[in-house]
Amino acid sequence: MNHNKKIIKHQTNISLNKLKNNNIDFIEKFISSDKYKSQFFNNRNRIYTQQKTLSMFISQSINQDGSCQNVVNKLALNRDEKTSISTSGYCKARNRLSTSIIKNLTKDIAQKNEEKIDKNWRFRDRNVYLIDGTTLTMPDTEKNQKEYPQSKTQKDGLGFPICRIVSIISLATGLIIDANIGKYSGKETGEQALLRTMLHNFKKGDIVLADAMYSTYTLLSYMIEKEVTIIFVQNGARSRKIDFTQGEILNRNDHIITINAPKNIPSWMSQQEIDKLPKELKIREINIFGKILITTMLCSETT
Repeated sequence: MNHNKKIIKHQTNISLNKLKNNNIDFIEKFISSDKYKSQFFNNRNRIYTQQKTLSMFISQSINQDGSCQNVVNKLALNRDEKTSISTSGYCKARNRLSTSIIKNLTKDIAQKNEEKIDKNWRFRDRNVYLIDGTTLTMPDTEKNQKEYPQSKTQKDGLGFPICRIVSIISLATGLIIDANIGKYSGKETGEQALLRTMLHNFKKGDIVLADAMYSTYTLLSYMIEKEVTIIFVQNGARSRKIDFTQGEILNRNDHIITINAPKNIPSWMSQQEIDKLPKELKIREINIFGKILITTMLCSETT
């Protein structure tokens, strides 16, 4: 493990231990504050209010013993009133939690933290975001199989439902600014499709980092139009054909080139979007320690 990984692991352990060493009330008080309580509703007086259920769920997720029984036992021990240690009530309450509430709360907390961070944490007072995607397996329920089918390469009954998730992460706070979940495969289920509904999060002056999955002409043109700076890994097929003796040479293995709009326009684009697409774009290609990156930072003296 290198030095940076050790530091990251140490910081992660500190954060988790602070949460683990606080009882359930710590998280519940936080999300029940005037700032967030409007996002919750409770139809009648319950032991498992939405705030308490969510705070128990968070506690369950970060503890080594992540069982429902463990978190219910802790609740019973901390309550003055006699409380059943049956997990039935908690499990039902957890199923009633709205995913939209959790998503909105996550985004709200991330946004408020983003507004409070010291400007020294930013790159030249600019926000830096990371886009990344992954796939997750889900509990093998009939509902999940219907909404998030398993891989077609596996026989029915032998695989788990799979979902695809794409997140926008703040590099300064490490918090998820926004996320989108979709099916693993099928029309409009790729990482680019999931990202399109979240592009409103980026503002003029922001810097966005991503891998080669996102280095497409349509996304580049959108970012340039909105004056959002990108630093993406170059597409593998394109990176093998790069000739740094061509274009506007800035330095060794560093140049600016002009790329033309693709002949095959994506089917998801409307005619209005197609008409707005520029005929060509200027981008910078640079080799950093053997990795070919593309960026819209065209001035070599300021980057």
